[in-house]
Amino acid sequence: MDDGSQYIGRLARPYFRRFKTESEVATLRFVAERTTIPAPKVYAWDADPDNLVGAEYILLEKIPGERLNDRWEGLSEDEKKHVIGQLVDIQLQLFHTTFDKIGSLFKNADNDSYKVGILVDQFLYLGTRGKMKLDRGPWNSTGEYLIGLVRSTSTFLDHPDALNDDEYDETIVDDIRKACQLLEEAILTIPSFQPTDASLERFCLQHTDLISGNIMVEGSKITGIIDWENAGVYPAWESEDHPPFLRGRSVKDDGEHREGERLKEHLELLEDTKYRHFFRSEIKRRDQEFKKVVEGAGELRDCKGYSLTLRILPNDVGFWLNRRESSKREESEDGERVKNVRIADGLVAKPSA
Repeated sequence: MDDGSQYIGRLARPYFRRFKTESEVATLRFVAERTTIPAPKVYAWDADPDNLVGAEYILLEKIPGERLNDRWEGLSEDEKKHVIGQLVDIQLQLFHTTFDKIGSLFKNADNDSYKVGILVDQFLYLGTRGKMKLDRGPWNSTGEYLIGLVRSTSTFLDHPDALNDDEYDETIVDDIRKACQLLEEAILTIPSFQPTDASLERFCLQHTDLISGNIMVEGSKITGIIDWENAGVYPAWESEDHPPFLRGRSVKDDGEHREGERLKEHLELLEDTKYRHFFRSEIKRRDQEFKKVVEGAGELRDCKGYSLTLRILPNDVGFWLNRRESSKREESEDGERVKNVRIADGLVAKPSA
C-alpha cells in the first residue's frame, strides 16, 4: 500500500462457488476467536464472483517471517525441537476444538455463532464433480462419513460426464464399471467400522495441510499458520501424530558406510525419523487422550485410506482390481477362509462366520 503496509489477497477458483471462501473466512475467524493458534487476520472478503473484482476474494494479514521449508535446514537441533513443540501445542488445540458433525465450518447468517456444513473438499468439487449431486455432508457419524465418501466416488465414476475429465479415458470404462460395483459392495462393510468407543466418535477442527510451506517462522518461533482453505471438522482419529513434512521412511543409524547422495538421503531420513519420534513422544506425554484416539484407530484409518485411493489415483483402477482379485485367494493364519474387501491397495478383512 502507499503507506508501506502489506496484505495478502487470495482469489478463489470457480469450482466451489462461494463455499470455499465462506468456509475459509469462518475458519480463520473461529481460530482467532477461540484459540491461540497464530493465523492471518481477515480484513475484507467477498464470496460473490460478480463483484467489482470479478472473483471471490479474501484480503488477509501478511504474516511476518519466512516459510519453515526455507528455514528448517539452518536451524539447530534445539531450535527444531522448539518449532516441533509449538506444533504440538497447535495440534492439541485443534484436537480439543470439537463439534457434533463432520464437514466444513461456516458462520450462521443471523448471529456470530458457527455451524458445520457441507465438506469443502476438492475431490468433491473439481472437474465435473462440482455439477453432480454428491453426498458432501455434513455427517453425524463416522459411518455416515465413510459411506458418503465412498458413495460420492461411486456416483462420480458411474456418471456419463466422468470421462470428460482429463484424468480418465475410454480405455478404462470397463474397469471403472467394475470398480463402481466393488465400491457399492464395500459400502455394505462400513457399518462394522462404526466406533463403539465414545473416544473415537468425536469430531475436531483440522488444518489438513500443515506442510512446512504453510508454517511461517521468525528464527525458531512460529509466527503464523497459513492456507486454511482445506480445513474442516473431521473425526478426531484422523489427527496427525506428526507433521506431514516429517513423513517418510523410518531408518536406523546402523553405522553402514555411505557416500555422496546415498549418505545425504540417509541422513535426511534419519533426521526426519528422529524428529517425528520426538513429536509423537511429546504429544503423547502431554495428552493421553490424543494417544488413545490416534493409536486406537488404525483400522478406521485404513478403511478411509483404502476407500479414497481410487479417486486420487483413478488410472490405477486395473491394478486395484487385480489386487482385489488376488486377495480373495488369501487365507488367514489358522486356515479359515477370510472374506476380503480390497479397496485400492489395502486390505480390510473380516473372518468368515
